[in-house]
Amino acid sequence: MLSRCLPVWFGILDLIISLAAHSAVFLNPFPFGAGITSSEALALCIPVVSLFESISVLQFALGQLRMLGEDVLTQLSARTASEYVDIAVGAARGQEQLALRRLICERRPKLFGESVILDASRELKELFIRVHRSTSV
Repeated sequence: MLSRCLPVWFGILDLIISLAAHSAVFLNPFPFGAGITSSEALALCIPVVSLFESISVLQFALGQLRMLGEDVLTQLSARTASEYVDIAVGAARGQEQLALRRLICERRPKLFGESVILDASRELKELFIRVHRSTSV
């Protein structure tokens, strides 16, 4: 059954990424958040506008913006729905949008660089070992 679903999912993901590539900004939806799709947008150097909420998926995007720098976090994160709209419109405008894209591209290795991936995989391995030890009889 899963083998029938995967081609459809990957086709949809390709469509979403190609649409995002032509976008001025990526709006991380709320209250649910885009999850991994916001990562894809940042990988394409597209500014991701996000809203501070207590939902974990939204926190994921905010964490990525924070890793890109407090200046990026400040420019692209909102505390209210009204502020979210204002930031999205501002971030999509000419020079500001180009400046944000350049900044995200310059700092993209902080999210996707080899050392980040190695650190994350090492931490995940350590977590699995701790969980295994704590659940072993």
